[in-house]
Amino acid sequence: MKVCEICGNEVESEVSKCPFCKSHMTGSASRRKKGTQRLTTVNLKADLPTAAEAIRRLGVGLEAARSSGAKIVRVIHGWGSTGSGGKIKKATRAYLRRLERRGRIKGFVPGEEYSGLSDIGRDLGSIRPLLKRSLRSDTMNRGITLVVL
Repeated sequence: MKVCEICGNEVESEVSKCPFCKSHMTGSASRRKKGTQRLTTVNLKADLPTAAEAIRRLGVGLEAARSSGAKIVRVIHGWGSTGSGGKIKKATRAYLRRLERRGRIKGFVPGEEYSGLSDIGRDLGSIRPLLKRSLRSDTMNRGITLVVL
């Protein structure tokens, strides 16, 4: 299995196109040279962990992204079955607010506020052209948050 770089879903190793977001697969991120990946995905909801475990994974994922030279991290946390946001989503956003206040991240954008037409979307798109590839799956997506390192 490998992870789609655009939507963060696990896909079969031999596929060339992601069945979820329809983007072309370019290979595993782990095979890239250090520093070449500027956008990375941390999938917190993959195996339905507790909120505490998801936040632990987020911390590890953000540090790994920083070490690899990533500038933007797409965090997939899901949006909860109630439709108002699940525990992982709420814990993720609270954790990111704390990191932002402490100066550990530059900021974050909730997926529901992100689109190519919004000021935030245009600003992020101009900073990181890779985001333009994922605009279709990320636009107004309540199950993700974009983190600027």
